[in-house]
Amino acid sequence: MAEAVERQVNLTPAQRLQTGVAGFRERVDSRGRIVRRMFIGPDGRPCFDYSGVAGWEADYNDRGQQTRISYLSTDGKSLMLSKEGVAEIRNSYDSRGFPVRSLFFGVDRKPCYAANGIAGWEAEYDSNGFQTRNACLDKDGNSLMMSREGVAEYRNSYDEKGRLAGKAFFDTTGKPCLAVNGAAGWTVEYDGSNCPVRTSYFGLDGHSPILTVEKVAGFRDSYDAAGRLVRREFFGLDGKPCLHSAGCAGWTAAYDVQGRQTALTYFDLSGKSVK
Repeated sequence: MAEAVERQVNLTPAQRLQTGVAGFRERVDSRGRIVRRMFIGPDGRPCFDYSGVAGWEADYNDRGQQTRISYLSTDGKSLMLSKEGVAEIRNSYDSRGFPVRSLFFGVDRKPCYAANGIAGWEAEYDSNGFQTRNACLDKDGNSLMMSREGVAEYRNSYDEKGRLAGKAFFDTTGKPCLAVNGAAGWTVEYDGSNCPVRTSYFGLDGHSPILTVEKVAGFRDSYDAAGRLVRREFFGLDGKPCLHSAGCAGWTAAYDVQGRQTALTYFDLSGKSVK
């Protein structure tokens, strides 16, 4: 069996731009798992990355899955909050290796609410391994709570090809609820290339169309030959084009030869561009 090692990795200029650090020093255990990583700046001293932490340490299960990650300050010992408002995350997995629970903790290692307003989540999967349920947990690790999206539980459905076909929203009692966007869920349709081409919002009964707070019942998407999203058109309860609350009926996008978006043009119901 290989021995545990400590090493320093210096990042490329492009990697530095992506992470905000010049490199890192890390410890790798005898099974090749990274158990500790501390970020360093150009001067070789500890620094913070773009997530707001100076490093992390982790534990793993026998499968090599991360069961704990703790975010570290520049002293390499003290816990600190990341920009997500969490100092430590503890994960659990089922017998198939799927993540089924994730709980959040503060610098005192007590349960805490993350920046998204929840203290953790739990999930369920079907026989194909598709996630069918994701629920927001309170600090006790068991009670459901409403997220900032106004939802406590998300239930997913899939089509015969295994594509996500819909998502429904529920409250802490397990009853359908309206999220902050005004819908109780949505369904999606795909084209032959598996690109989503129609997204429709529905109400509390699980099927009737509903207008969101943005005054639309859904939208249709179109793609170019490279599979890039080039057009989105909003529609109302009758399925006909409608105005979004922002005052446009949709938008078109243009890309350069590298596939980078270069323009986004909004249009009205007559197809004329609007600002």
